Amino acid sequence: MLREVHRDSQAAREFGPAKRYPFDLDEVLPWWSRFDAGDEEAQDAEASRIDALRELWTGAGLKAVETREITVQRTFADFDDFWTTSLLGPSVGPTLAAMTSADVELLKARVRARLPADTTGRITYGARANAVKGYVPN
Repeated sequence: MLREVHRDSQAAREFGPAKRYPFDLDEVLPWWSRFDAGDEEAQDAEASRIDALRELWTGAGLKAVETREITVQRTFADFDDFWTTSLLGPSVGPTLAAMTSADVELLKARVRARLPADTTGRITYGARANAVKGYVPN
């Protein structure tokens, strides 16, 4: 995330405010902490929190930093729909592909237990993206 903040602040010098809208990974992937994410993924999860984003932006020298929480709900037809969709994610799919099949099955069982379905089998849960915007001082 630090790399992105630097890139955003450089682009803001020419094009206007630096903006980013990362999902709060602890909210988007309620099971993220259930498996051993690598250092970079753990840092990104920490940096996706709204207070950390404000700190990163002000620490990079950006001024008039504003943050905003965007809350959404997502519904999946059933657990298989949720799981298949999750595998399409840019970090989840490759991470699971690197795991042993036994570890993936264990994770899948834990995820299923944490995301109970309603009476029709649908799974609904909320997620949060944190918006941050700042300006490069003149």
